[in-house]
Amino acid sequence: MQAGLEFARDLWHVAGVFDISHRVTLADARAHLLGVTTTIRLAEKGPLPSPLTLFMPVWTPGSYLVREYARHVEGFTARADDQPVAHRKIRKNAWQIDLAGAQWLEVEYRLYANDLSVRTNHADSTHAYWNGAATYLALEQAPAAGARVVVALPDDWNVATSL
Repeated sequence: MQAGLEFARDLWHVAGVFDISHRVTLADARAHLLGVTTTIRLAEKGPLPSPLTLFMPVWTPGSYLVREYARHVEGFTARADDQPVAHRKIRKNAWQIDLAGAQWLEVEYRLYANDLSVRTNHADSTHAYWNGAATYLALEQAPAAGARVVVALPDDWNVATSL
């Protein structure tokens, strides 16, 4: 049975069938907090593999020092199929979530953003700047999987990207 489970995890990784999206909001400008909601499901519908491990990188491309981005995560919660699910921090930058047959997972957290540099995040009442490595969770089962990003900021703000 274990060999079959490992094969299935490898198949999900290779096929790239995860549908991942991140929604970023300004949670509290005065406290320099961004809000991030990450949603994960399978593109072909069906139960997610369990457990899933989500992690934050520990470095940024072009800046190869070890960083502690996960230390800025606050209020981490997880819901699967609209029900709260238990999660546990398994490393300084990773959380494991048992899904028990759930079709989708939604993880929410606030991100402290008060360092104005090209490798970190900054948010206040005038602007928000964030770096993907310092902001988004990645899926350990498919670390190279792409994701959609939805930005929901004040109506009078402009959105710009270097993509």
